[in-house]
Amino acid sequence: TVIRSGIFYNQTGPKSKALHFGPTYDYLQIPVGTGPRAVAAISDPVSIEFMVKLEKENEWQGMVVEGDEANQYDYLFAVTPDNKLGFYTEVGQAWYSGTRKLQKNIWYHVGVTVGSCHSEAGDRRIGCTLKLYVNGQLAAVTLYSGLHNGPAALPRDVATGFASKHAVTIGGWPGAAGVPHLYPLHGMIDELVIYDRVISNEEMVDRYKGNL
Repeated sequence: TVIRSGIFYNQTGPKSKALHFGPTYDYLQIPVGTGPRAVAAISDPVSIEFMVKLEKENEWQGMVVEGDEANQYDYLFAVTPDNKLGFYTEVGQAWYSGTRKLQKNIWYHVGVTVGSCHSEAGDRRIGCTLKLYVNGQLAAVTLYSGLHNGPAALPRDVATGFASKHAVTIGGWPGAAGVPHLYPLHGMIDELVIYDRVISNEEMVDRYKGNL
């Protein structure tokens, strides 16, 4: 774990050393705090980008999630059952889904950015701008309600519950108590970086090209 200016978390190495998840429902969980193996509490703005290769299709697969293992998610970056990128927040109660389908056994560079939020009552952050990327290209986004039951006629602005102290899970998303690997990822993740800012379109392209 590396924490430096502008980056919450940075996982690097050759693809031969990529994080491999499944078939035994493996996952990596990073505590939030100040210790040597902890990550700083994630708030907005935030950007997440990494390489991913799926080994299964047509099912929910969590990739990078911040939550409390009780179905309460500050954010959830996942693959949907129709093999597209999905982003969800519990506060917003909506899925933001990409339109490009990912095929298994192919490496993709994927990313999401969330920024330009402002505060409402309590910890709620609203009016956020969200972008999804596949291989450096900005992806069109479709909005769905609840558990991807859309499309939904809801505002495009994202609402978040960022700035919590929940652990970050890589390779799945935490479910109810006793089910720490609900909807696991079957595949590989490499070169994961979580930033404390919105990286630009040009930076996302550079990161994609740098990981080819």
